[in-house]
Amino acid sequence: MPRMLRVTGKGDSVARTTSSGWIWKLPALLCGRTIVCDECLGNCHPSPLIRRDPGFRNALVQIFVGGNTMMLNRAGIALARAAAGQVVLHDWWLYQLISGTGGHVIYDEVPLLLYRQHGTNQVGASTGAGAKLRRMRLMLRGRFHRWNGINLAALAALAHRLTPENRAILEGFTRMQRAGLIERLRILRQLRLYRQELSGTLPLWLAALLGRI
Repeated sequence: MPRMLRVTGKGDSVARTTSSGWIWKLPALLCGRTIVCDECLGNCHPSPLIRRDPGFRNALVQIFVGGNTMMLNRAGIALARAAAGQVVLHDWWLYQLISGTGGHVIYDEVPLLLYRQHGTNQVGASTGAGAKLRRMRLMLRGRFHRWNGINLAALAALAHRLTPENRAILEGFTRMQRAGLIERLRILRQLRLYRQELSGTLPLWLAALLGRI
């Protein structure tokens, strides 16, 4: 399982992370909160603080931070290069890759970057009712299902690099996507997949119900 560290307090993010063990031999991913703002840099508010530890069960169904906050250590860069292939949403893929192979996920609770929202954001921030409705539409149209299918194929190609537990989770997830309704819901419960917020639990089960997971 990936090790979760929370970095708090003011100061340089990388310097504070180094003191928490940033330079490791295992692949490590540094990520954190942002200050979400509109295209004119107004209406600023921090992105949500995550409540649950990151892990592969979460990574298969959610990316909880933006790629603009992510950094990899050398082992993480080497892993990403070795696993390079056709993937969708590089931030989601990196979270899946690092957590799936048993690396470290380091989460900075202090927002340090502005995340500007504009008309050409591919997905955008997940805060607010409008953002949640937009993601719901993407799910209902099957876009998340297609994206995840591409990433799952890339993960399957390097299944030998995953931990035994996460390899079994990936196999179960793949079976779930191909299963009928009752079996699909049974596997979802068995896998114990989760999203960071309670409000995301219902869409997760709805996606499974509609075959859009």
